[in-house]
Amino acid sequence: MLDFNNDSDYLANYGNKYFSGNNPYYMAVGFRRGYGEINVSGGSVNIGNMGIYVGTEVDGEGINAPSSDANCATGVVNVTRGALYVGGNAASYDGRQICGFVIGYGAVLKTAELRSQTHYWGVLNLSGNGLVGTERGALVIGAGSADGVVRQSGGRLSMASSVAPVVVGFEGGTGSYDFTDGQIDCVDIYVGGATIDQLKHCDANGDNVLKTSLFQPDRHDAQGTLKLAGGVANVTAGIHVGVDGSGVVEVSGANSTACASFDLTGGNATLAFKLAANGKVGWSFRPAAINIGSGAKLVVDMSECSEVPFGWSKLAEATSVTGTFAPEDISVVLPKNVKHGVEIVYEHNGQPGIWMHAGNGLDIFVR
Repeated sequence: MLDFNNDSDYLANYGNKYFSGNNPYYMAVGFRRGYGEINVSGGSVNIGNMGIYVGTEVDGEGINAPSSDANCATGVVNVTRGALYVGGNAASYDGRQICGFVIGYGAVLKTAELRSQTHYWGVLNLSGNGLVGTERGALVIGAGSADGVVRQSGGRLSMASSVAPVVVGFEGGTGSYDFTDGQIDCVDIYVGGATIDQLKHCDANGDNVLKTSLFQPDRHDAQGTLKLAGGVANVTAGIHVGVDGSGVVEVSGANSTACASFDLTGGNATLAFKLAANGKVGWSFRPAAINIGSGAKLVVDMSECSEVPFGWSKLAEATSVTGTFAPEDISVVLPKNVKHGVEIVYEHNGQPGIWMHAGNGLDIFVR
């Protein structure tokens, strides 16, 4: 375990302060069958070059406490105050690994047998006034044979790169991002897979340098869940759901999210809205463009409402909406013993978006 409070430290590939061996390209927290943990409660910590892998099989140097009876690696990073800056310099390595901040990285799994026997877990907890910044690379949550979890109840996630995204679930991995407070600043968020090219591992010439992947690159069953329950998310480009797997975005609470586009055009994409007990919409979900593809699903969960909110409710605000949800792909969960009709429309009083009208009846109407 490493604890950082008021000191400023730089961990790079040429520094041996917290590594053994020579010139490791990255830091591993929880390696193979070990447990690793970093706690940042003050100061500024910089992890340079390729970045940091949390809960990983990647064969490198790092913080590790071996455990003979464990069949997985577990890594945990806690940031409550101060700043943790992660490198991700794609130009400094040979293109074999993801660079940036990877939470749960089940790589180097070359056979199905090894994949079935071994699993990896990574956790990032961001709270208080802590800051997590990625300088170049992506933030990938759950890659390969791994589970990755990010819980943000405060602080700020800042993706400095103008191209590198946040990816929740990648190449068969399972990722979840629970956002209840704080701030997110990034260019793109992929929920439920992304392609190799979409990771944006670019060198100075703009060429993708991630040439191969040591986990099985033919898997397209990533699972991602993004829960927007509070805080402010500023996404410059778009939120893309189900690009290379299955993705769920759940909006609730007092969250405020703005993005240029919200794309439900992947093969298995779900948008869910969860209303609180008072039945009111407390969030502000504002994609400039909403793009709904074939098979995309909409869930409106009112199970916790004391009563159905009669009249019009604006679930999402947009300047344009392309496509619609098929009636069979819309699920409305009503409070127990309550029966009312719900209508879903994509424009109301000249305002595009996703609108719900609750009234009498038993059917779901779409127009």
